[in-house]
Amino acid sequence: MKPFLILQLRPEDEASDGEFRAFLEKGGLDEGRTRRIRLDRQTLPAGLSLADFAGVIVGGGPGCVSDDPAEKDPIEARAEAEIMGLMPEITRRDVPFLGCCYGIGILAHHLGGVVSKARYGEPVMPVPCRVTPEGQKDPLLKGLPEVFNALVGHKEAVQYLPPKCVHLMVSERCP
Repeated sequence: MKPFLILQLRPEDEASDGEFRAFLEKGGLDEGRTRRIRLDRQTLPAGLSLADFAGVIVGGGPGCVSDDPAEKDPIEARAEAEIMGLMPEITRRDVPFLGCCYGIGILAHHLGGVVSKARYGEPVMPVPCRVTPEGQKDPLLKGLPEVFNALVGHKEAVQYLPPKCVHLMVSERCP
């Protein structure tokens, strides 16, 4: 079975390691079935082939897709550019992709959505989330209760969904 590629941008060891453990635990993944790359410390390896992976998971980081490129930390700008360089193949080949925090901003931006800090930011806290009618039809969410608590926290958000994307979940502050 192919491993999952996990790309991380968090420079703090404790935060990065905690995020990685959460991906393993909540995703039901065995560490031996993943390839973790901390883009804050290294570049994507030459010759990396997405065909070698079952899917791609992109975590969070201190920056935002919507930050002014001229003000981005050089390491963050490089890491974001490297992930953006993978996105055409990910979407063209329909590679399974989970974007958390920074990762969802990258996906939405790549697909033509609007990502900014204008609305829908949320402090770190648990919030009740509700599955939309479209989400209730989606096999990805099968078995989830209609309303459940999730831990959120994000400075920026997708303001408008990209074309052909479906709105699966809502919360009071981030409809």
